[in-house]
Amino acid sequence: MTKPKNTSGLKPWQKGQSGNPGGRPKKRPVTDEYAALADVEVPAAILKKLKLPPGLTFGQANGLRRWLDSLKPGGHMASKEIRESIEGKAPQRVEISGPDRREITIRLMHDRTPKPRK
Repeated sequence: MTKPKNTSGLKPWQKGQSGNPGGRPKKRPVTDEYAALADVEVPAAILKKLKLPPGLTFGQANGLRRWLDSLKPGGHMASKEIRESIEGKAPQRVEISGPDRREITIRLMHDRTPKPRK
């Protein structure tokens, strides 16, 4: 036999109101740690060992290191990372052709019928 639910003290939501307006919390523990560490000053001993100027934060040191890596032979991956960080990923070009590799025409049709309101 199931136990009856105790609903006393509960307030129902109004129509159209969410019971969880903020949604599920976003969990980004690694990203959050990286963001926090980016503003922390790198210890002088580490900067000296890496031959970087004093007073840099981890974020600045990482950025500087990527730029230095991009100048080395074979540094194209660092250059790509820098470009994508600034401009975003390059768009992919897509070519569409018909069965005989001939040009085809694509017509876009938009439904302009108004949708009924709820």
